[in-house]
Formats: sequence, C-alpha cells, structure tokens
Amino acid sequence: MKLAQRTAISLLAVALVMLTAGVGAAQQDTTGLLPEGLRIEDTYQPGFGNSVGQLDSVEGDVIVIHRDAPGTGYRGQLGAALYRGDTVITLKGARAQIRLGDDSRLSMASEAKLVILKSFVDAAKGRSTFLGVSLGKIRFLIRKLMGEFKVSEFEVKTRTAVAGVRGSDFVIEASELACTELPGVPELLRQPGELCAVTDIITLDDTVLAVSSLATPEIQAVTMVDRQLVRVVQGGPVPEPQNVPPERIEQLRQELKVTAQAAPQPEENQKAQQKAQQKADSAQPATGTAGRDDPTQPSGLVGAGEELQIQISAEDLFEPEDPIDTGGLEELVIEEVIETQAAEAQEQTATEVQDQVSEDQIEEEVREALPGFPGAPE
Repeated sequence: MKLAQRTAISLLAVALVMLTAGVGAAQQDTTGLLPEGLRIEDTYQPGFGNSVGQLDSVEGDVIVIHRDAPGTGYRGQLGAALYRGDTVITLKGARAQIRLGDDSRLSMASEAKLVILKSFVDAAKGRSTFLGVSLGKIRFLIRKLMGEFKVSEFEVKTRTAVAGVRGSDFVIEASELACTELPGVPELLRQPGELCAVTDIITLDDTVLAVSSLATPEIQAVTMVDRQLVRVVQGGPVPEPQNVPPERIEQLRQELKVTAQAAPQPEENQKAQQKAQQKADSAQPATGTAGRDDPTQPSGLVGAGEELQIQISAEDLFEPEDPIDTGGLEELVIEEVIETQAAEAQEQTATEVQDQVSEDQIEEEVREALPGFPGAPE
C-alpha cells in the first residue's frame, strides 16, 4: 500500500513538472504586465490576417498575445510576424525591436507593453497606424514618407496623451506615480495612496510631434520639436515643452538602440512563403520562363532574368497508343470553373465576416483598455 502511494505521488510530481515546463520564467512576472491566467507557449504561432510587422530583435522573455487568442501568449523569436491587434510585452530584463510594414522601427525597453491597434500601409491609399503604450519605455523611429502617400496617419497613445507623428524619432515612457507628488493633478485625485497615470515624451533629432491631452481634447495640440520634453499627467493638460540636455539624449539613444537591417525570417516562415509561392505559380500557365524581373521569386529558385530550361530525354517521350477522347471535356472544365468561383466567393464572404467580427472585437477591447482616439467611434 505504501509503495502504491509513493508511486502515485511520484507520478503526480512528474505531471506537474511536465505541465509547467512550457511556461518557464515568464510565469514569474511580478510587474502585472501579463494578463491573469495567461498560458505561455514556447512555439510561436502566427496570428490572423496579414502581417503588419515583425520582431527584428529579441532579448529575454518577450511575450506576444494575438487578439484572436487572448488567453495564450507566445514567446517572441527573431523574425516572428506581428499582426493587427497584437500585444507585445517585454518582461523584466527583456528587450525587443519591432519593424513595421512602412519600415518604421520601435525599440522596447524592459517591462514595457505595446498594442498594435492598427497598422495599414498601401501605395494607393496611404499609411494609417495607431499604437498604444500602456506601460514602459519605447523609442519610435518613424519613417518619413517624403510625399509618397496622399494620406499619412501615425498616432501613439497612452493613458494620458496622444502624439500625432509625421516622421520622427522620439521616446515615450508610460508609468504610474503617486498623485500627491505630481503638479497639475486635479485636487479630486490628490488622495493618499492614489496612483496617477503619467506620460513622459522626449523628442530626439529631426522630429516634430503634435501632443494632445486626453483630459483636455478641446485645447489645441502642443507642438514639440528636437530635444524637448513634456510630462502629461492624468487629468491635466499638456504643459509647455522643456529643453533636454544633450547627455540625456545620448543616454536614450544608447539605451534604446535600433538596428539598421531587418532580421532574417525563421526557416519555417521562409518555407511557408516558398510553398505559397509555388502553389500560386502552379496555378498559372507555363510560359517557359520563371523569375524574370520578379522580386517575389523565392530564394534558391530561378533568379531574375534567368530562363527555366526543362530537358526531357528521348526515353521519356511517348506517343499515345489511342487517340484521346475530348468529348465533353469542355463542359467539365466549365463546370469545374463555376464550382471553383462559387467556392472562392463563399470563402471571401466568410473571410470578410470574420474580419468585421475581429475588428468589432478589437475596437471594443481598445475602448475598454484605453480612452478612445479623437474622432474614434463612441
């Protein structure tokens, strides 16, 4: 009997170890950055929809939460794709660099939380990007479009402020401090033990920002230029910018470095892209050439400007013994085309419905997590 009890206890201990093996150090989060009950997966899985960016650099525990799977967090890896609605969290001692679709770059310090509310880049329609910072320090190196697009929207939002961006290099740090120690906080919030949201915005070089306070949206935005600082506290307006010493600017540059080159994609991502390209190519009529001036041609296949030559030995050639009966073939092809078009139309409709549901969900989550952007749906 005792032996059976000891065996049962040992098996239970082994099971507990196996259940917690995939979670690791990320479960030891003491900052409150991770949602309660979040399950951590070591193997990164893609999100839903088109990618809007990728992780260019990962140090330590970086967790990505997709909007379509809010109960699961994935350990970030070099080159991992990011999607609309993703939340990126750097735990204690961790760092991450993100590259968006317009080639803008972000550098996240330890214990920071970023939400990609929206990121859309299209040569015909322009750029529309909205990011949320709920906690921590993040550097934003936003690409100047130089008149490439007719419309360019890029806004970064915290719990107290919104920064409208054109092409800039700046740092945002969102935190919470004792309300009693902050000037400009309304008397109603000045209670012992109360914490107030604070946003520090520091511009680096070649930067112009328009900063608005969520508490006073009716007041005109304050313009910031190179090497300036504003602190927007909860319930207060945007103060006049103050100059920042050069040593502080250099310190931020060193602390929040950004890489010049994009990170290579993981091997499984490359294989998936090549498989998708090969599938698309197989649906096209053969032309005798491949890869001619085609920038989407997967690496390792025929390069740009090269001809694909297929050689078949005489032994592989044959003549059919009997003539092929093509009667009714045209009707079958037409029926197959009609069925394929109908299936594609149904799939497109289902995708559009799912996209709309996902957009409604993320808008509701954003409204609950952070106050709405100026002009956002009520």
